[in-house]
Amino acid sequence: DIVKLEPVVLDKGNLIDAMMASMSVPGALPPYHLNGRLLVDGGVINNMPVDIARKMGADVVIAVDISTDYKTEDDFKTLFTVGEQLSNYLVRRSTKEQADTLTDSDYLIRPEVGDMETTEFQKMPEAYVKGYGAVMAMKKQLAKLALSQADYQRYVDHKEEVRKSLHYGSQTKVDKVVINNKTHYSDRILQNKLNLEAGKTYDSEDLEQRVQDLYALDRFELINYRYQDIDGEDTLIVDVNEKSWGPNYLNFRFFLEDDFDTESQYSLGMTLNFTDLNQHGAELRTNLEMGTDKLLEAQLYSPFFSHEEAFTTFGVSYSDEQRSAPVDGYGDTNLHAIDNFLPVNYKRWRAEIAMGYQPSLWRELKIGARYTNGIGNFSTLPAYGEINFHSIGAFINYRIDSLDNYSLPTHGAYLNLEYVASHDKINDEQLQLDIVSGSDTSHEFQAKFIGAVTSERHTLMANTDIELVSNKNQTVPIDPKEIGGFLNLSGVPRNSLVGQNKAFTSLVYRYRWFDNDFGLFTSPFYLGASLEYGGVWSDQDLHLDELPLYVAGSVFTGIDSPLGPIMLSYGHTEQGYNSVYLILGTTFK
Repeated sequence: DIVKLEPVVLDKGNLIDAMMASMSVPGALPPYHLNGRLLVDGGVINNMPVDIARKMGADVVIAVDISTDYKTEDDFKTLFTVGEQLSNYLVRRSTKEQADTLTDSDYLIRPEVGDMETTEFQKMPEAYVKGYGAVMAMKKQLAKLALSQADYQRYVDHKEEVRKSLHYGSQTKVDKVVINNKTHYSDRILQNKLNLEAGKTYDSEDLEQRVQDLYALDRFELINYRYQDIDGEDTLIVDVNEKSWGPNYLNFRFFLEDDFDTESQYSLGMTLNFTDLNQHGAELRTNLEMGTDKLLEAQLYSPFFSHEEAFTTFGVSYSDEQRSAPVDGYGDTNLHAIDNFLPVNYKRWRAEIAMGYQPSLWRELKIGARYTNGIGNFSTLPAYGEINFHSIGAFINYRIDSLDNYSLPTHGAYLNLEYVASHDKINDEQLQLDIVSGSDTSHEFQAKFIGAVTSERHTLMANTDIELVSNKNQTVPIDPKEIGGFLNLSGVPRNSLVGQNKAFTSLVYRYRWFDNDFGLFTSPFYLGASLEYGGVWSDQDLHLDELPLYVAGSVFTGIDSPLGPIMLSYGHTEQGYNSVYLILGTTFK
């Protein structure tokens, strides 16, 4: 009990509760609430509880000392090492005190596992072998404790009888469902999300999936469940605990991509989520990004009902983006355009309102309206003038997202389909480009797919991005599509080519070489390569065989850090374009 600072012996109750309390290592996991107490792992004060075994009635104690060795001077490389050494000292001291109480009729086994840390779960097979060897080394001494064949058979038979009398959840028809709601969400929301009904049976796999679906909301700290006989009714009890650090959440992110030739692309971002704004679970999500590109964005999400399948969204955003325009005009999207360009600044206000349907947490359909108002100009040549553009239209969007990680996925798929029909208006304020001023009706189709599969240490990821626009404006993109950069036509600078349309596909192989402990975090070390093909264009009169599409590829190595991926890559695009990239973190786009 971390509040009263006294040991607690759990000798009855739910096994899961006992395991959760024992797993709550101080400083690593939060304390566990149980029976009005705040419990943490008792290993620091009694990691080898000989005295508890004797109080339970043991005549002979077989004690196993699995203490970790003390750190040496060379091991003190981080501040955490000091805490680990002090904790280890307390554990070893209590273990010695318990070992001193052993008598001649007891046994003390010390496997050679002192070099293994508590969290090195990958060494469990090695620990098993060493533990087995330590027992076999004492086989003669332990042999005197062996049962006779008849006694051992009675022991086996008794276990079988007890096993038959057990009441398994997968065989139990639930008479009643009880949700202990320790959150700001209404009971109805949790009931609808879990979708558990009396009169049915649920196996462990089904229950685990329902709990994982609830965890996917990223609002809960701990969810557990158990079966219990209450007044003769088989009751399924689910405990739902909200994050203790909510209900509003602040996250930061940093991104850098440098090709050691052109200007670095960087951003510092912040996301602030306000949750539980009404009884149905409305949320306000805000994004702020500063750097090469700037973004200020807010979106309000509100379900119609507590079931959360039908919802509305309203969002506003302001963006300020730096892009490159070929000196020969936007119609020139050949590779040599990246060598002769003028910097273009796009400033854009956007408002969007939509209604949606979300049958599952990883799939949604939205229909809505969108308004955009912006300015584009040559940031270094103001005398060239500027264009003002306005767009108002309707859109329909369908999205599936089951990726486990967007930056470095190992399994799952992401599919985003969108169609936009809009009325656009462009005003040419003395801008020296060949564009069609006036009103226009625009039709845009977007399709993006990412899929990943993993077998042991090998991961293969496929990516396709198609964005097509049909309108009278043959050159100037008011919503530019970018290409260039790491894994986005590797070999040329990031976002160095822009156009109204985009076609891109890639195949990326990643190998998990080894896992490395960096002190503050542990991460796999990756090796990989990519094959890429794509480009952008604005001229809608081009035939398929005339599109400026190019072959590219890359090799890379890196890790996944708390800030995001850290990668070093070499990329090559046809026509002799090469780049070396340093990438750190992730962006909002």
